[in-house]
Amino acid sequence: MTGHQWTRRTAMGLGLAGALALGACGKIPMTVDTPKDGDTVLLQVSQPMQVRWGNLVPDKGEWVLETTPAAGVLSAGPRTVKPPANGSQQLEVFDFTAAKKGREDVTFVFRHKDGQAPTSDERVNIHVTVS
Repeated sequence: MTGHQWTRRTAMGLGLAGALALGACGKIPMTVDTPKDGDTVLLQVSQPMQVRWGNLVPDKGEWVLETTPAAGVLSAGPRTVKPPANGSQQLEVFDFTAAKKGREDVTFVFRHKDGQAPTSDERVNIHVTVS
């Protein structure tokens, strides 16, 4: 009988430890790699989102956030640039957090170093819905 109680206690302890570990992790970040114009993203409140632009040559230009979130549905975080090992192309990452329920559009544009206007493919609008 004592073996059975020990097993039940162990199972209860492991279940509690698992629940605490899941609670500590928070929401899983949504990663959007090289989005296309009109892409739709679904998030939950407090869920992080990363928009990542890869295979970029720094000498040609960079992606910038043209329209910052205004409705308060998303909170914009930092933009980071991560150079790859070969040094010729970089990864640009934009961080956001879903702040409240609603819908918000986020617009990115490619800014050329030579001042050339972006093409239609270089303006990307992402539709974000937070529930």
